[in-house]
Amino acid sequence: MATTAGGGGGGSQPIGYAVDSLGTISMPFIGKQYVMGLTLPMAEEKIRLAIEKVLKDPAVSIRFMNHKFTVLGEANRVGIFSLVDDRTTLIEALSIAGDLTDNARRDSLTIIRYKNGLREIGTVNLLNQDVFASPYFYVKNGDVIYVAPYRDNMSTTTEQRMRRLQIGISLVTTLLVISNFFFR
Repeated sequence: MATTAGGGGGGSQPIGYAVDSLGTISMPFIGKQYVMGLTLPMAEEKIRLAIEKVLKDPAVSIRFMNHKFTVLGEANRVGIFSLVDDRTTLIEALSIAGDLTDNARRDSLTIIRYKNGLREIGTVNLLNQDVFASPYFYVKNGDVIYVAPYRDNMSTTTEQRMRRLQIGISLVTTLLVISNFFFR
């Protein structure tokens, strides 16, 4: 978690504080604050109220520092990305990954999520408006988003072979026409 603390009107400097395994943050002047289960706005308010006892008119902003998600498969940029907040949607996550390729299956994204130590696998159809009601619509820390190809690599390889064959046939035809012209 990162907090930005500052007084009314002055500049602010981001400061990072970790949430321990018990769900508490230990901060100077205000001690330990229990934030497990709170949304970011609720945690901000709780910390702001605690800091208000020490500082006049504090401003507190909380965001995730080390929450990540992974995008694999048919995205323009695959890899591990930072989760900016607890309300990042699947659509925003794919946008962060540079959108989907033309070869991506938009009707069958696989989401791998770890919940209570168990792996949970879900499927999301971006072409259906039910995506907004999906339990996978909001990306969670550690989620893996796999975008399957619309056409498998075998058909892509076959297409490449066909293109090469067409180029070869065109080249041979051109050479025959040229040789026929010169050797008449």
